[in-house]
Amino acid sequence: MEALLRWNHPVTGYIAPPVLIQLAYENGLLNELGYYLIDLACLDAQNMQKSIGSDVRLSVNISSKQIIDDGFFVNVLAIIRKYHLKGIHFVLEITERAAMELSDDLKKEMEQLRNQGIEFSLDDFGMGHNSLIQLQEGFFNEVKLDGHLVSQLLVNESTREIVSGIVQMSNRLNCRTIAEFVETKEQRDVLLDLGCNIYQGYYYSRPLPPQEFADYITKLPVNEPETKLNSSIPVS
Repeated sequence: MEALLRWNHPVTGYIAPPVLIQLAYENGLLNELGYYLIDLACLDAQNMQKSIGSDVRLSVNISSKQIIDDGFFVNVLAIIRKYHLKGIHFVLEITERAAMELSDDLKKEMEQLRNQGIEFSLDDFGMGHNSLIQLQEGFFNEVKLDGHLVSQLLVNESTREIVSGIVQMSNRLNCRTIAEFVETKEQRDVLLDLGCNIYQGYYYSRPLPPQEFADYITKLPVNEPETKLNSSIPVS
């Protein structure tokens, strides 16, 4: 499951997440917002533990601006330790662009988190040289296919070859592969044929508030390929 940020402004309605993040950054509130979201995601997960069961991963996105803040990863670990997430594994999603800004000191902090059971995901993964460099260093536990690749699966044979190559490479590096923007059964079936069996997208569900998410996940069929669902975090 992935925690998503949603702000329903009383005047303008829903604010797009990139706009909200930029507003927080310009007003010096990005780190405060980031820590708040991680804390709230952990709290929601703790409240839903009985409903969602064990061996579930909880992902939260972090930005390039956050990771360069002194002590960011240490503070994240302190927040997670406040909660008793038995069977819920915390995953931090970092985009390829943010991953390229990781200094040696930050990588040491990441390794400390990994030793504590925190996992890292390389988001918006393509076949660029920079992506491959990050994977070979062994800091990431999963890769998330760039949504553009998934959207082209049914119309572009070359895209299917690329996705197949990514899945095979990820398997050899002991990484999970997640396909985003899965909107149809046809896309899901092609991905399954290519060896990818974790999906995220509107074919399964749109983002849901925590309680609706908990209700939904208890009704999933047991024989369904693995699904990654979005739980939205309302911000007031």
